[in-house]
Amino acid sequence: MGYIGQFDQVILHAVNKLPSSLHFFMLFITTIGSPLPCVIILLIAIWLAFRSKNKQALAAEIVLLLAMPLASIVKDITKRVRPDTPYVQSMLIKSYSFPSGHAYASLIVFGLLAYSAWFTMKSNWKWPLIVCLLLLIILVGLSRVYLGAHFPSDVLGGWLLGGMVLFLTSKFITTNK
Repeated sequence: MGYIGQFDQVILHAVNKLPSSLHFFMLFITTIGSPLPCVIILLIAIWLAFRSKNKQALAAEIVLLLAMPLASIVKDITKRVRPDTPYVQSMLIKSYSFPSGHAYASLIVFGLLAYSAWFTMKSNWKWPLIVCLLLLIILVGLSRVYLGAHFPSDVLGGWLLGGMVLFLTSKFITTNK
């Protein structure tokens, strides 16, 4: 077993110790972080940026919307098989495992919202909002492993890919005002 397999086993061992009473909570969290709700949130953000004539935010949100299919493209390239779990067997839409599309989508969307809050909010709600958004990103990734949809390295891959896309988008948009 290589380093990735060892990493997966250590994390899976820890996640498997979580109580089964978290199942419905994890289903709820995984739904929030699924690509469709994330696309809807991005579309709302695009509409709000358009209405407020915020060209910088509008450009970033459009770039991220266009980047949403990237995780699926990487899945088709890597062709990593998902874990053999009841959750995967019951999935209506079958796809490959690496990277986690939920981890990717939630990081770019909720990460964008946290990034925007960091630079634009001046109210007392700024820090609680940022912490909640970051916690949501973590919980979405955890939910994918907890439910058996992904290996931990798939989630890490989704976060890394999403982080790279969000970073490059923020650098490009903020340097080209």
